[in-house]
Amino acid sequence: MFKVLIADDERFVRYAIRMLVPWEQEGFSIAAEARNGVEALACIRECRPDVALLDIRMPGLTGLDLLEQIVGEPHPYCIIISGYADFTYAQTALRFGMVTDYLLKPVETDALLSSLHRVRQRCEQDARATAEDARVAAGIPLDARDPAAENWLEALVRYIDMHIVDDIRLGELSRMYSVSIGHLSGLLKQRLGMNYVEYVTGKRLEIAKRMLCDTRRTVSDISVAVGYCDCFYFTKLFKRYTGQTPAAYRNGHQAGIRV
Repeated sequence: MFKVLIADDERFVRYAIRMLVPWEQEGFSIAAEARNGVEALACIRECRPDVALLDIRMPGLTGLDLLEQIVGEPHPYCIIISGYADFTYAQTALRFGMVTDYLLKPVETDALLSSLHRVRQRCEQDARATAEDARVAAGIPLDARDPAAENWLEALVRYIDMHIVDDIRLGELSRMYSVSIGHLSGLLKQRLGMNYVEYVTGKRLEIAKRMLCDTRRTVSDISVAVGYCDCFYFTKLFKRYTGQTPAAYRNGHQAGIRV
């Protein structure tokens, strides 16, 4: 999952953006929100989001001021959101290399989705390049505890997390990074403390839990969104890991909120 920061001084705008697209289904998770430019800058430096949606006019630091602050630092791809259809604003924002789009309020679902798809492609290319560079630099690592192996494994786990709801098998990863499947399985188990399937399943079910609590989507829809086309299998898996069916988990969460 790619991490997203939403920065806007209007609470209802932040809420509207959260509700606008099915973030997890699109490969994103909302990592943080900021009410002004100062908070947004702190979030970028501390949370290291992959994508930031920035209002161009915020208290403390404007979106443009913030962009100037992070030039030369590790930074996310930025989508500027503005209530001003001013070509000068757009032109200035797009001069910064990290800015990928300039969207006008009220933001439309299709426009945001198109922008996110473009950003996701760039993030995926970056992740693949980082993992490959680290693999080449380290050679084929022998031990996950070796310093040379750590960067490679970190990049690989990041790639797995970004594609956690996709059907990526261990064999596909072994071919992608030119490492035998047995060796890769052992490295990941050392790094993660569990095998690959257990890690993917746990991550997917955590996403499913959040969706059950935060959305009204059906269990069947959530099953597909987190990578399981068979809803019956998903329900059995969910109960095996949590002790509850998805419906019971949702009902228990809603009852807790009412109390």
